[in-house]
Amino acid sequence: MEKPLRIPQIDFIRGFAIVIMIIANTSPYIFEEITPPISLRLLFSLAAPTFIFLSGYNFYTFSLNKKTTYLYTKAIQVLVIGILIDVVIWKVLPFQGFDILYLISLCQIISISLIKSNQFLRYSLIFIFTIIVLYILANHDYRFDISSASIKFKDWTTFNIQSSIFRFVLDGWFPLIPWSILFLLGFVFASPSFKSNFVYNILHKIAPLFIVTPLVLYFFGATSPNEPREGYSEIFYPVTLEYSILILGVIIYLVSFIKYYTFIRFNILTLLGRYSLSIYLLHCTLIDLLFENYNVPFIGTASQLINLIVAGSLIILIVTVYAAAVEQLQKTQLFHSTYFNPIKFLIGL
Repeated sequence: MEKPLRIPQIDFIRGFAIVIMIIANTSPYIFEEITPPISLRLLFSLAAPTFIFLSGYNFYTFSLNKKTTYLYTKAIQVLVIGILIDVVIWKVLPFQGFDILYLISLCQIISISLIKSNQFLRYSLIFIFTIIVLYILANHDYRFDISSASIKFKDWTTFNIQSSIFRFVLDGWFPLIPWSILFLLGFVFASPSFKSNFVYNILHKIAPLFIVTPLVLYFFGATSPNEPREGYSEIFYPVTLEYSILILGVIIYLVSFIKYYTFIRFNILTLLGRYSLSIYLLHCTLIDLLFENYNVPFIGTASQLINLIVAGSLIILIVTVYAAAVEQLQKTQLFHSTYFNPIKFLIGL
């Protein structure tokens, strides 16, 4: 399988997002019935949109000169790992709650046809799709609770295809509407013509307003963040106007970082960013082992924040060691052997 071109700035940002993601996905098992402070909730809410946006951005940059079969293989790999996480780790039937990997996989498949299309047609389709998304969001009744049928045969009858379609499109964990817009924005922002045009320059000048305004509204109580969803305290269940404005400001700065911070060199965060897909699979496995199967108490009576730091640091340490081991493994003949390809495919390498 061809090795995609690496952009150190993207790996660095993705590595930082991985650290936030690990802590955010650990927090439901630490805070349990307690809602974390708004500052933590806002921090946790940055990881997922960063991954989605960078997935679109990175997909554009390395896909221009790649064969279509290779691109479809990468998209299917993401989908297969998403299914494995559902079935093997969470022990639920796939295609129900629709975690982030389902979204990224479908967005990659859709984007393959956009890569070779005329630039005007590409932007027009994305604009029309955005308008449709906004209309649907304004008229859809969001289903907050998520229930998934387990892999046990007796529960298969509870699997509802119609409900799953609505989950995938509208109100799963990361539904196509509206999250696909972030992927497509990454796709658009990666275009050299867009990064140098006047629209980007205007957005960059008003980006601080995009960030400061929602933060003021959240911290001073002018608007109330959404309640945690089944323990997950991110504020984007569902996505609101205030949150959308905040994330737009964030991604504008992400593009600036990618564009101007070209001096970024190899470090721990870029190491984590290189293997983000595989680390996502590993961190889900570790969370399941530590909390679902063994219920590790960590510091016990210590405050939730200290327990969160300890638990998150332990998982971050393990995935860092794993990434370093993979980095060394890549230098061996075994890693590049055709016999090792199925394993690499299944673990996200």
